[in-house]
Amino acid sequence: MKKRKKAKNKLFLIVAILFALLFLFSGVMLVRELRETKQEAETFAALAALRLPQPSSASLPKVVPSSEPSPTPQQVMIGGSAAADTPSPEKGSAGQQAAPTAAGPK
Repeated sequence: MKKRKKAKNKLFLIVAILFALLFLFSGVMLVRELRETKQEAETFAALAALRLPQPSSASLPKVVPSSEPSPTPQQVMIGGSAAADTPSPEKGSAGQQAAPTAAGPK
């Protein structure tokens, strides 16, 4: 009977030690995660401070609608490049080139 009680106590001690180690490991991982989160927050704050301040809407220039007609679908090219050698319908001549666009001359 005593042997059985000793074995039971030994098993209980081993299980208690395993749970204590698991608790300790979980605590270490939690502290590590909290430190990493704090470091990320500090890094984000430093990067946010480097960002240029956005101008307020009161200081923005007012946009005046252009008197030029909107471009036709043939004049608009998808992909950000425009054909500089396409004649403008306002010019009327096939030999003249359209004005360079924001993409710049080729």
